[in-house]
Amino acid sequence: MRLIDADALEKAMYGSNFYGDGCAAATHYADCVRNAPTIEAEPVRHGYWAIRPSGWSAYDCVCSKCGESGTPDYKYCHNCGARMDGGISDGINE
Repeated sequence: MRLIDADALEKAMYGSNFYGDGCAAATHYADCVRNAPTIEAEPVRHGYWAIRPSGWSAYDCVCSKCGESGTPDYKYCHNCGARMDGGISDGINE
């Protein structure tokens, strides 16, 4: 799935030569964009796998965001969905 700016797409379609000429296909696609279901997107959470203080193996790690157990092989926390990229977002450590 890709999140797009539907308003910008609709505006671009309205500005196209096809739409201005009353092209039925362009009108149909503009209506599809306008009537498409929306989702509530959440900002991406960033975290890292922290080794538990009592951990004796690399697989005894917890998510820095929610504390759920995991493994450094996972790119995302299976519990909270945090992206395991070091906890950096826009240059600010979360």
